[in-house]
Amino acid sequence: MTSQGNTFKALSDIGKRPNTRSRSREIQSSEDMPPFEVVKIWEQISKPPKGEVVIKENPAIDEHNSLSERSNDEASQPNIMSVMVTDVDTSEDRMAELEKKVNMLMKAVEERDFEIALLKNHIESRDAAESSHTHTL
Repeated sequence: MTSQGNTFKALSDIGKRPNTRSRSREIQSSEDMPPFEVVKIWEQISKPPKGEVVIKENPAIDEHNSLSERSNDEASQPNIMSVMVTDVDTSEDRMAELEKKVNMLMKAVEERDFEIALLKNHIESRDAAESSHTHTL
């Protein structure tokens, strides 16, 4: 199974887990990760890795080329430029970053699941209490 398949399986398994109070203590609270943070992380995950190639001319090489052009024994010199690659992530770095972001998203989803379970329990207990009290007029 691919790593993307593993990620989707892990995210789908979240809904199948029981919600417990002890597990919620391990989870980041919703105050630590507002909804816009979750959206921001998701957008970062879906972006392709970035890399930039900067090409700049090397004055030392240009001077060498101009001197060789002046010589009588003129040989065809290739035009040489310095190339510097910046901001390149290796696949391992990218996978580690994605794994970290997926874990943050999973924690946020687990926290929301726990909050939903608490609200459901509260509503059910309130409904049970109301139905046990019969109102007489």
